[in-house]
Amino acid sequence: MRSLALCRLVCAVCAACLVCALFLTAVELPTFNLNFYSREYDKYNIADNIRVPKDELMAVTARLLDYMRGAAPDLAVTARVDGQIRQFFDQREEEHMRDVRRLILNGFAVRSAAAVVLLLAFVFLCFMRVKGRFRLLAKWVLGAALGFLAVMLALAFLISRDFESAFVIFHHIFFNNNLWILDPSVDLLVNIVPENFFIDLAKAVAALFTAFFAVTVCACAAFLVLTKRAGKNADN
Repeated sequence: MRSLALCRLVCAVCAACLVCALFLTAVELPTFNLNFYSREYDKYNIADNIRVPKDELMAVTARLLDYMRGAAPDLAVTARVDGQIRQFFDQREEEHMRDVRRLILNGFAVRSAAAVVLLLAFVFLCFMRVKGRFRLLAKWVLGAALGFLAVMLALAFLISRDFESAFVIFHHIFFNNNLWILDPSVDLLVNIVPENFFIDLAKAVAALFTAFFAVTVCACAAFLVLTKRAGKNADN
C-alpha cells in the first residue's frame, strides 16, 4: 500500500514536470524565433513606421534576443533612425529589458530543473516493484495534460476578451516596478513590439502548446488502449 502511494507520488511529479517543461518550451520557441519577428515587422510595417532600415532592425532584434537568452552582455546596439545613427535603446528600455532577461533566465532554470527531476523520477519509477506503474504514469500524464490545457484554454478565452487588461495584470504580477510603461513617442521598444505583436505571439505559443499536448494526450491514450487490449501489463 505504501509502495502504491509512493508510485502515485512519483507519477504525479513526472506529470507535473513534463507539463511544465513542455509549456515553457512552447513559450521559448516563438519568442526566440528571429523569423517570427521578421514576419511580424512586415505584417505591421514596423521598419517604415519607426524609420529604420529592415536589415538594421533585424540586427537590433538579433542582439535583443541574444541579450534576453543571456548570450549578450548588454543592449549596446546602434541603428539609423530617421537617417541618424543612434543608440537604439535608451536607459529606461535597457533597465526594463534587464528585468525581462531575469524573468526569462529564471524560466529557463525552472525548465531545466523540471527536466532533471522528470528524468530522476522516471528512472526511480523504472526500479519500483509496483504492478502497472507505467499505466499509472500514463494516466497521470493524461490527466495533467488535459487539466492544464483546460486551464490555459480558459485563460486564453478571458485574455482574448480584454487583452490590454491581461497585459497590465501580467506585468504587475511579474515586475515590481513601472519600467515596462514606455512612451511610444520616445521609446522604440514599444514600437517594434506593439500590442498586436504580443497577441500574435500569444497565439503562436498557444498553437505550439496545443500541439505538444495533443501529441502527449494521444501517446498516453494509445499506450493505455494498447496495453489494455493486449490483456497484460506493459510493465512485464
